[in-house]
Amino acid sequence: MFKDFLLIICACYITACNGQKTNLNVSADYISLYFAKDKNNTIAHWENVRKMPIGAFTCKEQENGDLIIKYNPQDSVTKFVNVSNDKSLKESLDKLPKNLSSLQIKGIYINPTEPFNFYQAVYSSKEIPNAICIVTFTIPGANIIGANFYSGEPVNPLKEENIQL
Repeated sequence: MFKDFLLIICACYITACNGQKTNLNVSADYISLYFAKDKNNTIAHWENVRKMPIGAFTCKEQENGDLIIKYNPQDSVTKFVNVSNDKSLKESLDKLPKNLSSLQIKGIYINPTEPFNFYQAVYSSKEIPNAICIVTFTIPGANIIGANFYSGEPVNPLKEENIQL
């Protein structure tokens, strides 16, 4: 009887944990930049992964869905405001890829300190916990400016799989 009770309690606990939303919390020592095709780059490509020169990039998700980012430990905090539920962006959001390799879209964000027409699509993965890809657009799903892939390991699956944006 006690074993059955304990089994039921454990099953309820595991179910409750699996149903909880996990907030993004990334600390990454490596970066790989993506250069979109333009007049300066005739071929879109990912740069080789390199160690962050000043220290780790960090990204923490707040309860309201906004992201707090520090590009290095000495940098000031940058807040990315979540605009994923903005109805005026629905058509643009539908054009965005939902997955980039093993990364899934987390949402669309704006940085209030940048020009109003810059949007960031953020991709993350449960399989790669210390990795994040930030793709910058003038219009979500079109007009890609570039992307940054941050990782805790010196590897970029997007470059390895030749993912083009």
